[in-house]
Amino acid sequence: MNKEVWRRTNIQYVYPAIDLWQKGKLPEAETIFLKGLNETNNDGFIALNYGKLLEEMKRFNEASKMYEIALNRLFQPKNKEQARKGLERIALKIKNVSSKG
Repeated sequence: MNKEVWRRTNIQYVYPAIDLWQKGKLPEAETIFLKGLNETNNDGFIALNYGKLLEEMKRFNEASKMYEIALNRLFQPKNKEQARKGLERIALKIKNVSSKG
């Protein structure tokens, strides 16, 4: 992805969704992330950030799917590492939930 497309994707989807998320407007943030994923054919950076939102919402299976998309679609090592760490956190959380249940 070239820098202009990356910048436009962030401005159009990632930054507004994160802004809403930080204001506690989770359904609205989710709507923007989903629209972005749909309109960009599952952009990795959108998936990474949406995964973080889903993780915070304790929707671990969905978060795991987003981190998988991110891991497969992202190119920058630091972003791939965030996705990998997200998957590791989710695996631990799912294990902890299932061992308590």
